[in-house]
Amino acid sequence: MPNTVGNSAGFTDQKLAAETKLKSQGILNDVAILDARRNLEKYCQASGYSEITVSHRIQPTDRAQNSVSDK
Repeated sequence: MPNTVGNSAGFTDQKLAAETKLKSQGILNDVAILDARRNLEKYCQASGYSEITVSHRIQPTDRAQNSVSDK
């Protein structure tokens, strides 16, 4: 298999998002992110991409942050 970066296999964004099994408004933690990565790897491997590697990065958002304070 060629060494590629990005979605060059032709999977739609919607299909890949569904395969992560993440909730669109859910809170993401390390476990949820790692599970989503594993789900994508399993999906791609089942589609014939046996040497797939899935990674993630944290991006800033304009949405208000939810926080807990000790008041």
